Amino acid sequence: MRRTPYLPSLMLCLILLVAGGSSEIGGPLSLERAEAGKRCQGAKKSPKQLKVKEAQRLVVCLVNKRRSKRGLHRLKRDSKVSRAATDHTRYMQKRDCFAHDCPGELSLTGRLTRANYLPCNCRWGVAENIAWGKGSGSASPAAVVKGWMGSATHRAAILSSHEHIGVGFRRGSPFSNSHEYGTYTLDFGYKR
Repeated sequence: MRRTPYLPSLMLCLILLVAGGSSEIGGPLSLERAEAGKRCQGAKKSPKQLKVKEAQRLVVCLVNKRRSKRGLHRLKRDSKVSRAATDHTRYMQKRDCFAHDCPGELSLTGRLTRANYLPCNCRWGVAENIAWGKGSGSASPAAVVKGWMGSATHRAAILSSHEHIGVGFRRGSPFSNSHEYGTYTLDFGYKR
């Protein structure tokens, strides 16, 4: 597979799928708003300084903090959504691919079905943000979430009416095994 050279800026991508209903931005203010408003300690660490679970926790904390500032409900971590996000991050790195659907891989809906999040006899919607970067300046949880919030489509997924969140994180990029890099997948879902 052809390798793409490192680009100095944070690489971002988004996919948004909604089935069986509309996806609106907004929602009720959560009682857990105070927790989402807490400082997310360690959010500026570089990938080589982060443990996987720490990076995942920090991304969820930062996303919920951004949502809380807008009066939106807190997203709940879901193990099935997290499994789909982690599997996709791993697949991108193994296949030297930075995309929502790498060659030979299931779609986002297929990955969430394989993780037993879908199907359901209900209305549902899913979305995904992906990113990779180098060092604390572009690959720390804080830099990645800031990058997503700076893009209208990525921000729309973060601020949407989803209920569940899952984060995939691995050191390295789709094009390098160096621990200076970090690759993230952020999956969202709701079932009603």
